[in-house]
Amino acid sequence: MARPPTGPTLVDHRPGSDGAKHRARVILETIAGTMSIADAGAALDCNHAYVHRLRDQLLDGLIAAAEPRKPGPKPALVPSLAVGGDGGCDDPAVAAAVAEANRRVSDAEVALELERCRTELALVLGPRIKKNGRRQRR
Repeated sequence: MARPPTGPTLVDHRPGSDGAKHRARVILETIAGTMSIADAGAALDCNHAYVHRLRDQLLDGLIAAAEPRKPGPKPALVPSLAVGGDGGCDDPAVAAAVAEANRRVSDAEVALELERCRTELALVLGPRIKKNGRRQRR
């Protein structure tokens, strides 16, 4: 003997805020055909366009969650090496490689910040160079 269908009330047993559960339950009732869009709009205190938008978002999330995934267990997390540290490794060669990698990361971060500043200055100041390569006076 099978269990009776619970339908949209399944939402009540899932984690989430009461408001989110209420919206999901109402949208599921419109999908199941037990509630009209107009009734859903009244239940959610919104217009029918917003009900349609909520329904589309719920369906997009449902479809994204149903996408096939690679079978098997998730890969184990590799302990990360702390910036400025050697990750607890006793091998001096590994420690030196980690220190070098950390230095390169720091240099790259400085270069990135410098480029962001240049871009911001260029946007604020605008073009200051003439076509012939000479500086334009203002």
